[in-house]
Amino acid sequence: DAGGAMFDLLTANAAYPEGWYLAMVAKSFDTYRPDLGMCSDGAGASSCADVVDSAYVTNYANDLNGSRAPADLRAIFPSVPLAVTTAGFQSTTRSLARSSSVSQALATQDLHDTFTPRADAFVFLCTGAADTQVPAAIASDAFARWGPDLRDDELYLESPAGLDHTQGIEECYQRALVRMASVFPSAWRDLSNATEEKSDDPIELFDDDPFVAEESFLDIDLTTLQWVLVAFAF
Repeated sequence: DAGGAMFDLLTANAAYPEGWYLAMVAKSFDTYRPDLGMCSDGAGASSCADVVDSAYVTNYANDLNGSRAPADLRAIFPSVPLAVTTAGFQSTTRSLARSSSVSQALATQDLHDTFTPRADAFVFLCTGAADTQVPAAIASDAFARWGPDLRDDELYLESPAGLDHTQGIEECYQRALVRMASVFPSAWRDLSNATEEKSDDPIELFDDDPFVAEESFLDIDLTTLQWVLVAFAF
């Protein structure tokens, strides 16, 4: 959760650019990890579906299965993420958000403090400066905390001015590839050749087994693969 930045953002009584996002995350837990009881409220709720406000029960059940475009979901769900839940659940969650114990727990499990990159790949942190969905401060905070443990040529931070979430992803991805091309020219050639071989078909990274990468993708050397994962991560 990067120290509670996203938790605070999604539980605030304020509009969020993609108000449906919290409901989508909740639906994912209900679908794939119901055993975690992510929305357990101590008052009988055993799944997130149990705390959805009656006005959105049908939408929660039917519209978060991947068939709706983000624009559709914005029109269906409230702009305040927690407003999709019952008043009682909103109150409980916002009380937790203000709880010092919860803040402390998030801080002690902060990825910035508990993880330092050790891979043989440079870390490229990049977020659009005008991103209101994922605060650019998360990347700059990671840069500040990881900096002492990494050399200057291992850690990079960029924040393209004036770009929002979607624009920032596009620009950051391009900048990461440009950086990769300059630092790892041989790896870049390998990636370019592998891509050109499949230029007539969509590039698929995985086959039917989500944990087995395609053989053609594995032909790319490990350094390239690490760089691609870093680019996708941000």
